[in-house]
Amino acid sequence: MSFLFALPEFVQNAASDLEGIGSAIRAANTAAAAPTTATLAAASDEVSVAAASLFSSHAETYQQVSKLVEDFHAQFVQTLIGAGQTYSAAEAANALPLQSLEQGLLGAINAPGTTGGLGNVATAAQTTLANYGYGNVGQGNVGFFNSGTLNFGIGNVSPNFTPTNPISLFGGIGVANTGLDNIGFFNSGSVNIGIGNVSPNFTPANPLTQFGSLGMFNNGINNVGIGNVGVNNQGLPAPLLSLLGVGNHGTFNQGLFNTGNYNMGIGLVGDHLIGVGPLHVSD
Repeated sequence: MSFLFALPEFVQNAASDLEGIGSAIRAANTAAAAPTTATLAAASDEVSVAAASLFSSHAETYQQVSKLVEDFHAQFVQTLIGAGQTYSAAEAANALPLQSLEQGLLGAINAPGTTGGLGNVATAAQTTLANYGYGNVGQGNVGFFNSGTLNFGIGNVSPNFTPTNPISLFGGIGVANTGLDNIGFFNSGSVNIGIGNVSPNFTPANPLTQFGSLGMFNNGINNVGIGNVGVNNQGLPAPLLSLLGVGNHGTFNQGLFNTGNYNMGIGLVGDHLIGVGPLHVSD
């Protein structure tokens, strides 16, 4: 039997963040549509006309692919929102019998003749979270060779919480994750999902406000795809990753191997560029 642990509020926040990213991408695609699909020929000769037609055709194909991405993104966000609502409803239903049990325990613990009160019981519970598996170090770990608190899998490493540093997030789910809220393999930092992603590492003194990366080998925050570096780089779902969202470096890149900010296309270097290689339109 498999077990899934989820924080409804985290799921809802992730959905909200993804929705914001989707809005930014839609705005960028809309802004790029007119200047790219209606490229004017540099001259009246056949080569110039053919080149302009070629780039306009590629731009139209790009817009079609972007529409598929937007539809997938919107469907994913709605699925995530629905999952969060389902988890919240399940938690509310499960809380009812627990509330009755808690009231009974409070009555028994605080009854005349008892000492210590509920505080001692809570403190004792915090220090006795059991590990299940083999080679785990810390508390609340399930699996093998995990270290820290609330890891599930093999070789995950997370902070080891204490009563003065309360448990607020889980560690890693998967294999060889390092940090908090990572799901997958070899992720480092916080709130990464996938393989080999790297993001800032949440600490109680540095509250987590953004998710890490979704995909493979991304480095930064809010990256989706493969091999992106920076912030808010966007790729595609697995079947389309070869077309868009690979190897970007910078901020708000969309395309292949872009370097800089607000790039769109293939192999661009710089800021606010739209196009392919050295043939591009810059603002």
